[in-house]
Amino acid sequence: MIAVMGMIQISTNYNIESNLPRGAKVTQDFLFFEKNLGGFRPLEFVVTAQNGLEPDGYEVLGEVAKLEQKLRSTGVINNIVSLAGYYAGFEKIRRPGDENASFPESKEVFQSSASVLKRFLKNENNVLLSKEGNKTRISARIADIGADSIKVLGNELDRWIAANLDADKVMVRRTGTGLILDKNAEYVRQNLMEGLGLSLVMISILMGLLFRSLTMLWIALIPNILPMLLAAGLMGYLGIELEAGISIVFALIFGIAVDDSIHFLGRMKLSLQEGHSVEQSIKITFRETGKAIIFTTIVLFFGFFNMVFSINPPTFTIGLLIAVTLVGAVICDLLLLPVLIRKFLVVPART
Repeated sequence: MIAVMGMIQISTNYNIESNLPRGAKVTQDFLFFEKNLGGFRPLEFVVTAQNGLEPDGYEVLGEVAKLEQKLRSTGVINNIVSLAGYYAGFEKIRRPGDENASFPESKEVFQSSASVLKRFLKNENNVLLSKEGNKTRISARIADIGADSIKVLGNELDRWIAANLDADKVMVRRTGTGLILDKNAEYVRQNLMEGLGLSLVMISILMGLLFRSLTMLWIALIPNILPMLLAAGLMGYLGIELEAGISIVFALIFGIAVDDSIHFLGRMKLSLQEGHSVEQSIKITFRETGKAIIFTTIVLFFGFFNMVFSINPPTFTIGLLIAVTLVGAVICDLLLLPVLIRKFLVVPART
């Protein structure tokens, strides 16, 4: 119950800073970008002109200006670059001291500005306009507020775009490397969890075939699931975000715990086949296999515990979780598993 309460608190809202080495220069550089240059993570929008409109024309850039104003209002999106922004900046130059100066309010004013600006935007057009001549781009930076928070903000922006921009003039969608990286991390995390679930099913089937008993199947699974619950609870209480790199911990823990359980139950089965009682078989298994399980766990514990001295947070987290749950796994295998066997295993009488 304590582990489940911690597991409920697990967050997937990981950010870049939490994965950078503590106190390292690369972390200081990252924080400098975050504080002084509007953010490290890129945010891009591609705007496709509709119904034959020009992507650098008044109608399209008017919609881009609305979106740019919405992006600024979020408070976490900065360094916004777009063709509409150049026109808004030119208006401020033309109307010095006017705080309301922004994107041209009429097509006539826009065209008079365009006659001047287009001579200076040749290089920018190569970056902000597509070669096909039907798309323009909005480039920005977003603060490192966490992957989940960015996803929520992105969905909110998508809804705002659908409700407030003219679909007959523009089609807008989010793009860029930041979106791709977030999607990739989500796919990896999801696939690792699905793979873990598939491993549970396959190992359950193998356990059932090995011992030819449904009772032994769940007796074997309980001590292997509890260490994973312990790891999940620890993550929740320590505030460790679940990301792709951390997700692999559960597969490692499950593999190590299952390995110990198979050794214990395999020797137990051999003892039962030799005609020993359940109690005698447990004692024999402890003497022969129990020692090996303990020594193996000690070696693995100190091997992974060395990782907690790393200045890299993901390495520290993986080492801590695996080391702690290794102890939980060996306790479950050597204390809980024999209790379950004594209580629920029924050995058929020998003839």
